[in-house]
Formats: sequence, C-alpha cells, structure tokens
Amino acid sequence: MPKAPVGGIELYYEVHGEGTPLVLIHGLGMPATTWYHQVPAFAARHKVIVLDNRGAGRSDQPYEGYSIHRMAQDVVELLDHLDIPRAHVLGLSLGGLIAQELALSWPERVHGLILACTYPGGPEYLQATGEMWRERLNVAGLSVEQVFRVALEWGTTAEFREAHPDEVERFVRLRVELPGSGHGFQGQFQAGAAFDARDRLPQLRCPTLVIHGTEDRVVPPRFAEQLTRLIPGARLHWVRGTGHLPFLEKPGAFNEAVLAFLRQLENPAAAPMISERSLTGKVALVTGAGRGIGRAIAHALAGAGASVVVNDLAPPPDVDHLLDALAAHGGTPRFVAANVSRFEEVERMRDEVVAAYGGLDILVNNAGITRDAFFTKMTLEQWHAVIDVNLHGVFYCCKAFADAMINRGWGRIINISSIVGQTGNLGQANYAAAKAAVIGLSQTLARELIRYGITVNAIAPGFVDTAMVAAIPDKVKEKILAGIPAARLAQPEEIAAAVLYLASPSAGYVTGQVLPVNGGARM
Repeated sequence: MPKAPVGGIELYYEVHGEGTPLVLIHGLGMPATTWYHQVPAFAARHKVIVLDNRGAGRSDQPYEGYSIHRMAQDVVELLDHLDIPRAHVLGLSLGGLIAQELALSWPERVHGLILACTYPGGPEYLQATGEMWRERLNVAGLSVEQVFRVALEWGTTAEFREAHPDEVERFVRLRVELPGSGHGFQGQFQAGAAFDARDRLPQLRCPTLVIHGTEDRVVPPRFAEQLTRLIPGARLHWVRGTGHLPFLEKPGAFNEAVLAFLRQLENPAAAPMISERSLTGKVALVTGAGRGIGRAIAHALAGAGASVVVNDLAPPPDVDHLLDALAAHGGTPRFVAANVSRFEEVERMRDEVVAAYGGLDILVNNAGITRDAFFTKMTLEQWHAVIDVNLHGVFYCCKAFADAMINRGWGRIINISSIVGQTGNLGQANYAAAKAAVIGLSQTLARELIRYGITVNAIAPGFVDTAMVAAIPDKVKEKILAGIPAARLAQPEEIAAAVLYLASPSAGYVTGQVLPVNGGARM
C-alpha cells in the first residue's frame, strides 16, 4: 500500500490516470474507497490523487495532532512527496474545510478549488446542527454497520435509498471494511469544530466552484450560499434533489459539474461547437421568460446545461412545471419576480441571483411590451410605458449585472431588439425608438466590456408567432406575411436558437453585432 511520510505519520494515498493533477479530500471519517464513482470519470482527464486523511481509513490514526491546518499541510507534503507543484483540489464536507485552508495558506499550490457540501467554519454551523449531531453521535449499543447506516440516512435522501438499495449496500460495505478508530473520528470532528475561515475567505483568489445538495441536512444549503458570498467570484452549483452526498446520489451530475468547471479553467479560450452540454455550469437570466420568446430561450439555454433564472412580473400559472422541465436538463433553475422598469427591483433580483449562484454568466434582455397608437394620438403614458420596459429595462439589467460578469472574466449579454427598430413601423413610434436604442446601447457596451471577456450582441427578430403578434388584426398580418420571403412567421424556438449561439463558447469572437432573424423581410 503506497504511503507518504507527512507530519510524523504515514498517509495512505493512490494515484490514478494522467493529466492535470486533481486531489480529492474526503469528509469526516470517510475512506478514499468511497470515491468509486469519481475516480474513473476524473482519471480519464486528470491525474487523480485520493487519500485517507489522518485518523481515517488506511492512514495512521494518532491520538493527538488534529487540526484543519495540520491536515491541509498533510496534503501539501503529499504533493511534495509526489513532486506535484500545483493541483486542482476538491474537498467534501470536512475535506472542504481542509481544501479551504490549503488554498488560504498555500495559494500557490491550488489551481482550481471545488468545495462540496461544506461551510466556512465558525460557531454558527454547530449551533444550526447541534441537535442533528447529538442524535447522530449517540451510538451506544450500535454495531459498526448500524452506525454507518444511520450516517447514510442523515447523508442521503429517502428517495435515493429506496431507489438504489444496491448502492446503499455497496457504500455501507466499504465503510465497514475501513471503519477507522473512535479517537481518529473524534480528532477530526474536533478539528472541524475549531475551524473558522470566515474572515480570511475574501482573500481567496483561486477560481472556486461551490457544489451543494439542495436537500442537505448535515450542512444546510444556506452555508453554501454563505461560502459563495465570502469567496470572490465563486460559483454556486446546486445538485437538485440530493442530500449531503451528491457524489453518491447523483454521480453523473456531480462529476459533470466538476469536469465542466475544470475544462473552463484549463482552456478558457477554447471554442467548442455548440452541443447539448456546451453551457454546463453557466448561470443565465432571461427577462420576460414566463411565456413566448423568453420561455423558449429559457428552455434552449437549460437544454445546453445552463442553470436558468426565469424572470417575469409574476410567476406564470405553471411555474412549477416550467422549473421542473428546466431542471430535467441538470441545472438548478429558479423564478424571480421583478419589474425590469424599476431599478430597485432589478437590484433586488441581482442580489438574489448573486447570493444563489455567486454571479451571472449570461444575461438575455427579452422583456418587452407594446402600446401601439399613431404618433399624433400616442399619449405620454403610452410612450413612457414602452420606453421604461423596452429600453430602460435593458439598461437597468446591464447596469446591475455587469459587475457580476466582470468578476468572472467571462460573460454574454444578448439584447432582444426587433426588425421594427431597424425599419420603423406604423403606429409603433415608441416601440421602434426603444428597439433602435437597444441596438445602439448594445454596440456601445460591446466596445466597453470586451476587455473583460464579455460579449454584447443584439438579435432583431422579425414577426414571431406569439401572443403579441396574434393580437394584430388579420388584414394587417396578411400584409406582413406578404413582405416576408419565407412566407411565414418565425417560431419562438428559432429566436431561441440564435440566442443559444450567441451565448455559447463558439461565439466568443462575435460582439457588437445585430443578428437578424426575420425570414428575409429585411435584406
């Protein structure tokens, strides 16, 4: 068995695969054997180093010498032993505390940081989970196997245990084979209880992904949000419907989130072709997404792997069905009600998005209204209503979310203009003025934001088969169709496809452009 001399003990480790090094640091008392879903997947692209922390598994289990700093130093000395100067580091639960300390005390050794189902330390955690730990640690009279079954009940959802009894038995068997010692467990537990990085985490500068199960009872999800707020530029990825062990409950989703994050770190300039998963790990906001074009855009972005924030004035009647459909693609969607014509509401929406996800990657300004009237009869209320939503709303969202993108060093802003903004249209002076201004705003922002890795483009749809166009009188629609060489209205999904391209890594060299999707109505 390979062991490395570190800090006065022998530390067990294994190395799998070739490529950029990736260290996996496990949680309280957990042996490295339980990474069985991760090692093969990660080793296909990385040199994966797994270890048993001091006090667990096949490593030495001394009676003293436990602290999070000491265990982080164990990892550093293991890397020295393996002649690895720098690595990606993934820490789960207690391992997440060790990973934080490693990145804070030895920042030159960490390339990318993944913090799974963990917290920043401090007394607040034990205050929130004290009852759970008292029940969990009351193991008098239980066999070793029973102890691990109780732990698994706390760490996973009932749905997982019912649906995957073979996985439950496999995991418990691996725990029983390497149970560790009581004093080793106690040493690790006390080390975690004494850890507090809250004041230091704002100093972190390595790219960080926070992964957390939405149903975690061991580390309540609000601690993932706290971590994301404390670490500059951190991204939060929810593994929907999982507890404290998402690497076990949904290994495919967990592994893909990690690998997508690492791919972006190692090759940020790469421009892969658009695929079903080209936006995995990205966070997108679509305004006016309760119906029509916006809803189609939300589906397209979710289908490519993005976590989509659906915005509208109020939730659509089928909002739960919509979010479930978006989540089926693996992201973590949510609905946020806000009136984009009011800056204070946009700021509130921004704060909610940043708290939940750590930032924003893709902003699609789609919200729009019409208040048609010939110019001589148009009221000031009709003018201001359209300008406030269709122009000011775009400005407000760009203004509010720009910093969240700048902090990431990557972003896509896609503003939905209109063919009417290019040609004008009878009875739509307000709409045409707003949509033309959106084009000018987009091109100006494109010049200013490209230095931060943010592209800004506009899409100018022609007439689309939506409720807004359905309200046009039939005779007017006949004249419209007569002027379209394609001889039909566009479908919302066709506009969404254009958005998907501009949002994708493939469009990294496209900025300041107006993409017409109009069936040839303007050539």
